[in-house]
Amino acid sequence: MKETINYYEILKSNPMKLVLIIILILAGGYMYFGHQDRIHHLNGDVEYTIGEITDFQWGSKASPYFKFYFFVNGEKILGRYDITDDFGTKVTNELAKRYFGKTYFVKYSVEKAKYHELYFYNVVPDSIKDCFECSWLEKPF
Repeated sequence: MKETINYYEILKSNPMKLVLIIILILAGGYMYFGHQDRIHHLNGDVEYTIGEITDFQWGSKASPYFKFYFFVNGEKILGRYDITDDFGTKVTNELAKRYFGKTYFVKYSVEKAKYHELYFYNVVPDSIKDCFECSWLEKPF
């Protein structure tokens, strides 16, 4: 004879499990809808500008990343580029320092500039690399 599990009785006897389940469901929903919001804004009204790498950090439990900044309407926006490809396994502090001060193209949402992407493999040409206030509606590369 197969025994059935009465989940109601388990939750009733230990309400902390119910609280934990509710917290996990809410956190999962928050992450899912936040990701969907980012995708929506980066596929909508976007512009391109120039960003400059300023620092490198080793992630304690995540991949290493570069810190960078760019300007939108005169406001300085800080960002990070997670190094998730093969370069992330080869990078060292000395190698990372070679990238400080280098400029790259950045795609950002016009509505919410906190949603942005650095194009690490698209270096800005010397002719426009100092134009931090410039922006383009189409990819300039």
